[in-house]
Amino acid sequence: ESIGVRIEAFGRRLAEGTPIRFEVVSSGEEKAPDQVSRELYMVTREAVSNAFRHAQAGTIRVEISASNTT
Repeated sequence: ESIGVRIEAFGRRLAEGTPIRFEVVSSGEEKAPDQVSRELYMVTREAVSNAFRHAQAGTIRVEISASNTT
């Protein structure tokens, strides 16, 4: 399951019963080593939680872009 799918599910749960619109936009292939993927998920999840708690936002949008640069 990609980071985008997991974050979208998390954000939608937080948005339930609120007027806040939540969306995730992703581009590129989200392939990363497991440890990197876990860390990115946890950091993004914390940012989304903080946005719901503190931003007084009408819309929260997460953009995920992946590229393979070596």
